[in-house]
Amino acid sequence: MDRSKRALSVEGLNALFARGSAVVYAMEPLESFPLVSIGENITKIIGLSADECLATPDFWTQYLHPDDAPGVRVEWRNIFEDGESAHEYRLKHKSGGWRWVRDERMLQRDSAGKPTLVLGKLDDITEHKDTEDRLRALDARFFEILNLSHDAIISVNIEQRIILFNEAAESTFGYRADEMIGKSIDVILPERHRLAHRRYLRDFGNGQAETRRMRSLRGEIVGVRKDGSEFPAEASISKVVALDDPVFVAMVRDVSDRKLSDMALQGALSDARQGDLAKQEFLANMTHEFRTPLNAILGFSSLIEREMFGPLGNKRYNEYIRFISSSGAHLMNLVDSVLNISRIETGDEALQCSLFEVAALIEEAVGEISRDISGKGLAIEVGVADGVTQIRADRMALRQVLLNVLSNAVKFTPTGGKITVFANFEPTGGVGISIADTGIGIAAENIKKVMAPFAQTNDAQHASQGGIGLGLPISRSLVELHGGSIRIESELGAGTTVRIMLPPPSHQDG
Repeated sequence: MDRSKRALSVEGLNALFARGSAVVYAMEPLESFPLVSIGENITKIIGLSADECLATPDFWTQYLHPDDAPGVRVEWRNIFEDGESAHEYRLKHKSGGWRWVRDERMLQRDSAGKPTLVLGKLDDITEHKDTEDRLRALDARFFEILNLSHDAIISVNIEQRIILFNEAAESTFGYRADEMIGKSIDVILPERHRLAHRRYLRDFGNGQAETRRMRSLRGEIVGVRKDGSEFPAEASISKVVALDDPVFVAMVRDVSDRKLSDMALQGALSDARQGDLAKQEFLANMTHEFRTPLNAILGFSSLIEREMFGPLGNKRYNEYIRFISSSGAHLMNLVDSVLNISRIETGDEALQCSLFEVAALIEEAVGEISRDISGKGLAIEVGVADGVTQIRADRMALRQVLLNVLSNAVKFTPTGGKITVFANFEPTGGVGISIADTGIGIAAENIKKVMAPFAQTNDAQHASQGGIGLGLPISRSLVELHGGSIRIESELGAGTTVRIMLPPPSHQDG
């Protein structure tokens, strides 16, 4: 303030500020700083008139907030050295509450340099302080929320210096927040990545963004802990633009455990694939090794059975040869089944689809097991609905399905029972083939089990019939390769119906 303003009288200052919100006052430069004058508008701040203030002995002791008084008096004493000062404190209102004021003071001296008067100006800043308190409460609540997050949350300014570091960031990186505020973000990044990160944030900051909108980039980064160790992390980096100053916020998650789990899973999958490959190679080799002697057994037993080089002499030999031939055929069927399920599991089974007559295929399958049917004294009935003529499928695969299901029907149907084969249209437009028997049936809890490879039920009647449990699983897989399905309905002691459902031609492979 220049000399002319310092020379203004207290009355002149009061007149100058009378219409404003500021309250001008004067006090003597003594130890207790007694009031000499104060503007009438002091009433707006503390509810007292100017006369009431001046009439109050030791006004400052009466109306200064006890917590603020020591600091205010120190400021007043410092004015003798500095010539002016400013301070914020609370004054008591007539109603008993407290009002915040900002006090700006200056010391006047006479021509000899002796202090003559202290002039001051009071501004009511109560609303401003209330706003600050609310903001502080919001900030505190905001930080509580940030600290509830399990992810590290870090904010940096345009200079890439840290301005926020939550509790999860402390536990993730090993630094305390007070160690990191003001530090470069480089501290928690590997040196080899720092330049690229600076460039990214610089380009990100220079990009276009609408006010109060956020842009994000997600990706994997590498973090550095306080002890120097590195760890893989996922980060979501956003930019907030406010008052033209961009602020970057990163949410960082340590994914070390997940990476280890992924590596372990990949290792387990690799081991499983290697084991599966070894199993497939073993099965391929073993089926080859089985097939070679079995072909010889079947071939030579066939020659002997037909007495190609003369009579055997003893009839028992014929019986033994038929047994050898039957056993060899059974073993060959088992080998083929194992090989089939292996090919299906590895996806090596490819369909060769063509059009063929449904009735002809059914007759062929029934004919192939007709000896077994007649041998057990079973009746068989075959029917094809009107209009069911040709289907498009892999003929050999569907033939195997029918043989597998028919063989089971024969195996588990007692002497004198009946097997019914019927083909008709499905509601979907596809073709369905049902094979029903009056056999021993399957318990409801075992139906799912008999569709699994190598599974065996605990039922003694089923166990006594032998087999390795591959017929139905192979059949289901072959039908599913066509886009179809198999459904089993059964009741213990009443029989079983297996429904083979094939989709319309447009839904089939090939």
